[in-house]
Amino acid sequence: MVFDFSFLLVALAALTGVVWGLDRLFFSDKRHARGIAKEPVAVDYARSFFPVIVIVLVLRSFLYEPFRIPPTR
Repeated sequence: MVFDFSFLLVALAALTGVVWGLDRLFFSDKRHARGIAKEPVAVDYARSFFPVIVIVLVLRSFLYEPFRIPPTR
């Protein structure tokens, strides 16, 4: 099995973006209306990691891409 780091970055970016976006769209207003200022732990982590993962993904995809050069015979 080949480990694909690019796929992992895309999946993590999508997961954290969806968690943060769903909370922002549906749950944060209800939480603030009830007077609860603290976010759930999963949302806090998603909000923290999403920009970092996207920056790493963009830098790795467009500025630095590790290539495996096959040996010549």
